[in-house]
Amino acid sequence: MTTCQKIFKGIHWAFILTLLWYFSLHNLTAQERIVDDAAITNYRSFQIETWYGQFESVFMPAIGANEWLEIGTGLIFDSENQLRFNGFMPEIKVINNDYEVNGSSLGVVMGMVFDSEVNFSELYLYIPYSRLLLEEKLILHLNAGLNYIPSNTEKINAIYGMRCDIPLYNRWGLITGVFAENLDFSFYGGARYQLIPELIELIATFGQGFSPVFKTPGFAVQLTFTPDQLW
Repeated sequence: MTTCQKIFKGIHWAFILTLLWYFSLHNLTAQERIVDDAAITNYRSFQIETWYGQFESVFMPAIGANEWLEIGTGLIFDSENQLRFNGFMPEIKVINNDYEVNGSSLGVVMGMVFDSEVNFSELYLYIPYSRLLLEEKLILHLNAGLNYIPSNTEKINAIYGMRCDIPLYNRWGLITGVFAENLDFSFYGGARYQLIPELIELIATFGQGFSPVFKTPGFAVQLTFTPDQLW
């Protein structure tokens, strides 16, 4: 397959995934990724993550600039106002190695959020750590960091969480985790399925706060599209 054919194939699947994302918006209420892994998209390729939330939706493409750096920008939409464009969030992720090869990996993620009028509204920084356990029958992900929200009374908040991925039979897997902002804890769990192995993955989870006051994250669904190296 030539380089042009690979690029065309990637654009073709990106278009299909975008359509799937669009139609899913009208049938599901979901939440974005919660606890991140210390991994990046394929080198010399791209990734598209799409999720829909009760209050906002995000369409986030990212590029694997090299074997340790990922650069992405998420487009934010207001789910309560007919998906009106609500801002964007540039993000970079750096990792030290591939945990699937080396058994563990450590990274740094930093991003900023701007509203639709390009006003700064949030800064976040966290450290993801991933490790293979129990002869690769369990994958542990840990996150710890801070976010800064100018309009928030507390302004600087601690953000942290833990997630476990459990590979099951064939394309199926389980996912479960606990996360918090300051001392407000929530949990979630669900299933993941590779619609097309190594290309398109679907993750569906449900969670809520330990306190009845916190209803988030609720039901969540996410589609991830990750083609192989394109050039």
